[in-house]
Amino acid sequence: MYEKRSLLFSEEMIIMAKEKSPNDFFLWLDDLNFMPLYNPQTFFFDDKKRVDIAKEKIAQSDYVVIEKDLKYFEKKTGICVVYDLEMNSKLPPVSLADAEEKLQKQFIGKDLQLYDYVCELWEKIEMSGYKQLGEIIKRYRPIEDTDSLHGVIGMMNENLIRGFVFNSGTQESLELEIYQNNMLLIKTVANKPRPEVKDKFDLKTNKCGILVKFDKPTIKPGDKIEVVIVPDNVLVPIVGSAKAFLEGE
Repeated sequence: MYEKRSLLFSEEMIIMAKEKSPNDFFLWLDDLNFMPLYNPQTFFFDDKKRVDIAKEKIAQSDYVVIEKDLKYFEKKTGICVVYDLEMNSKLPPVSLADAEEKLQKQFIGKDLQLYDYVCELWEKIEMSGYKQLGEIIKRYRPIEDTDSLHGVIGMMNENLIRGFVFNSGTQESLELEIYQNNMLLIKTVANKPRPEVKDKFDLKTNKCGILVKFDKPTIKPGDKIEVVIVPDNVLVPIVGSAKAFLEGE
């Protein structure tokens, strides 16, 4: 768990590993909101997003490959994979096996989700003739990284998606694509009246609402739903009751 790029955090982990029992250590670790498989100096406020964010970071790699197929990958691509197993001797060993069973399941469950996702990406790489992931999967920008685009999806159930999105500069209705489990579900336009949004953000028009209704149950908890502003490829965040529905709460 030692991270060369995050020395201060690594030192804190060393101290905690020395002072706490295995159970207390992993409880402390799980409260940190660090992201798996990435620089642990990066923190996030929403712990339920950790695995999703880790998946996003994995998908930003050029290639991902499961270990049993490494030699096959090297043969097909000519890329040699080298292991770096250097460990810092100052870090005392802390075994997850010594923590409570529910903590073991919690941590192992996250690893299994990430492993399943890596297998899915590896299958895409094989099927595409070993192209890099950037050529295979779409890249989306978070709305927070834009200056003029704003919006959220705040309500969702089996038959409905509701939210708003607007461009504070042009204030024109935006076109959207909605994906369900990486497949295009529907195209729509954010042009439904939302007078309360107009008043709150001092917009010129109230036609910035997103409202998609389905004739039969279409969305279920556990689905991966992505609402994308096109052609900018900007992802509209899913929050509140919409997020809770997808997470099965």
